Amino acid sequence: GLRISWIICLSTLIFFEAKAQGVEEELEIFNDTIKISGTLVKPSSNGSFPLLIFIHGSGPEKRDNNIDFARNLINHGYASFIYDKRGVGKSGGKPSSVQYFSFQDLSDDVVAVVKQLSQRSDIKAGKIGLLATSQGGWVAPLAAAKSSLINFMIIISGSVSTVGEDNIFERAARLKKEGFSPSDIEQANEMHKADIALSKNPDSLPLFKQLWDTYKSAPWFKRVYVNESWLNPEMEYRKWYRTVVDFTSETALEKINIPVLWLYGDPELDRLCPVTLSIQRLKNLQNKGKKYEIHSFSKADHGLNIGKQRANYDDIFLQWLNKL
Repeated sequence: GLRISWIICLSTLIFFEAKAQGVEEELEIFNDTIKISGTLVKPSSNGSFPLLIFIHGSGPEKRDNNIDFARNLINHGYASFIYDKRGVGKSGGKPSSVQYFSFQDLSDDVVAVVKQLSQRSDIKAGKIGLLATSQGGWVAPLAAAKSSLINFMIIISGSVSTVGEDNIFERAARLKKEGFSPSDIEQANEMHKADIALSKNPDSLPLFKQLWDTYKSAPWFKRVYVNESWLNPEMEYRKWYRTVVDFTSETALEKINIPVLWLYGDPELDRLCPVTLSIQRLKNLQNKGKKYEIHSFSKADHGLNIGKQRANYDDIFLQWLNKL
């Protein structure tokens, strides 16, 4: 069925030897009544440090996913804040909020973290950035548009599209990988668009039902629709989905003018993010004066892995950060 399956653990992005000694401080930060529980990881030396705040992909992610990466950034003089996503671990919020997230809520969590940490003497105000992956690529720009305390972003495999466009791409890419024909994928796309229309407007049920009856014997159908619950316009998923289907990071990106480093995998291998479309839209924003640096890595997947090896972007990552 329709879903957003973007889960990347930043622990896969470790590329520094653990040398420096650091300090780890557990913190509780509140976004209104929601507790965000996380760990500040920083060098043990005196002084103030630039800060990277890690933003999750989808799924029930805990801070532990990113602890090794945060510890290794100590070697380069950076502090990091890693936290349990709302509804996960020690953070507040209902566990169901992980599945039926609100971009507004997730970005407000980030803004609350930034506000509190920016007031600390061991954090360099004016040098606070977001390190976001996958679904976090929607959350980070929204947070930056809400807070002038956010000075830069690094976004890995972030879709610059609406949620609906992304889902259509994801389903088609999956069916292609599974060996379905171009005509199969065209049929699935036709039905997917009607599916989205139904989520947005229950009055669209007749068209969706007509396509359901037309394609229910098609070879691809059971790979997408496992039961008839999808014929219910008011199923819980659809009620949530209509609140996010038209969301795009472009609206926030138009508003903000901070430097952003964008890292992508191979357009032919990333089946969770429309890389070609995203880069095209980023270049359009670049032409409007946005301070973007964009890289894609041949033969790399959504997690920027090439087979069992990680794509080599160490120098790009560090040089870009150090220039700031």
